[in-house]
Amino acid sequence: MLEVTPFTDTRIIGFKLNGKIDKNGIVKLSELLENKKGYDGLLILGEIEDIGGFEDIQSFLELVGVKIKAIGNVKKYAVVTEKKWIDKMVDFFRSMKLLQIEIEHFSPDEKEKALKWLLD
Repeated sequence: MLEVTPFTDTRIIGFKLNGKIDKNGIVKLSELLENKKGYDGLLILGEIEDIGGFEDIQSFLELVGVKIKAIGNVKKYAVVTEKKWIDKMVDFFRSMKLLQIEIEHFSPDEKEKALKWLLD
């Protein structure tokens, strides 16, 4: 399930992922990103507990579309997870400079550190 996490700082978009990515979660994330379309320098805090796949191929394609649309407005992306393979993927994207944003990974016990990093 993909859940949007509210923050009082309007620059921060937060989400938690635990299990399958479903259409409902993608719709909520899409709406939030659409509402912030004019913002420059968005900050994303993604907490990933478990990735159980996608409800269907349509959900996958919609998530990819959401991320592609948003990437131009994103300044920093903090990924909070225990999953080592995601950490390695973040390292790969950073080293290859495939994204024009700052991206860092943090363990779940470093969530406050991740928020501080986003806001620095």
